[in-house]
Amino acid sequence: MHIRFEKQTALLLLVIFSVFLCLGGGAYYYFFIAPRYGIYHEDLLAPDTALRVVFKPVLVQKYISSLAPAGSSLIPGIPKVSSMQQMHFRTEWIHKMPFEFSFLLDQRASDQLGVLFFVKEHPASESFSELVDDGGFFRATRPIVWDQNRMSRYAVRTLTATGSVLIPRTYQEETAKHHPVYSPLTPPEVKGHHFLEAALNNKNGTLIELLGAFSAPLRPILSTDTEKTLISLSPNIEGAFLKAFLSEADLLLIEVTVECSDSSSAEEVSKAVLAAAYDTAAFAKREGFALYWDSDIEDNHVLLTGEFSDFEPKIRRAMGG
Repeated sequence: MHIRFEKQTALLLLVIFSVFLCLGGGAYYYFFIAPRYGIYHEDLLAPDTALRVVFKPVLVQKYISSLAPAGSSLIPGIPKVSSMQQMHFRTEWIHKMPFEFSFLLDQRASDQLGVLFFVKEHPASESFSELVDDGGFFRATRPIVWDQNRMSRYAVRTLTATGSVLIPRTYQEETAKHHPVYSPLTPPEVKGHHFLEAALNNKNGTLIELLGAFSAPLRPILSTDTEKTLISLSPNIEGAFLKAFLSEADLLLIEVTVECSDSSSAEEVSKAVLAAAYDTAAFAKREGFALYWDSDIEDNHVLLTGEFSDFEPKIRRAMGG
């Protein structure tokens, strides 16, 4: 009888342990593994969203944490991580970076693009809003004109900010010239499986509008000839998709796919896209980075592969490592 009781007790304890193990494993998966992939902003998509840029900082968490000072993972809120730095730099967020932050641009009017900035915070981190609000984000992201100078709380661990960016009249005229008929569009697809994904639907000339809206920051990067060629070829570009992921330390692999309207236009589009890629590489070199490109054509798709490196020293210095 005594032996039977011990067997029953052991079985009960085993069942209880198994249940707690399953619950704990499920909770860990739900909060820390599953959020590594996928996107969270679908409910906020405007129907005429034409560009989605999605960053998944959590996918490079281990790498970034390895570059940060050792003490920053143990002591939250270190006011200054290096005596060499001129500014205070908060560090607690580095080791629990957001699951996602995204920029969504919609074609709300012919003279402007609507902008939604979206952040899905890490559930175990302190609020990301203070870092954004006090870090000069809203000034640094000009020419976007923000509707407010602080992040808004949308839902649990979710932050948003809205704004717009004006399209110069000359670019409005170019859009109307090359894309005279507006057609309802489906927001381009992103999956959130890489550190960076960007998707563009160009059926209504969003490419031209972007070149105009961000002409100031793009001026040091794209040559005038490259920009003119891209504008003239815009009707032949249906859309584009970019993904970038950390292949190894200090090496980011980039893959770009440009969908053309037909295979006959792919060769010409490829030359223009390559010119833009080489302009970007030259700019990266001037800034102390390395960027190399290769290209191919498959039917009506232009394919680019890039290797971006030499960024690790700058990240390490920025974090006081």
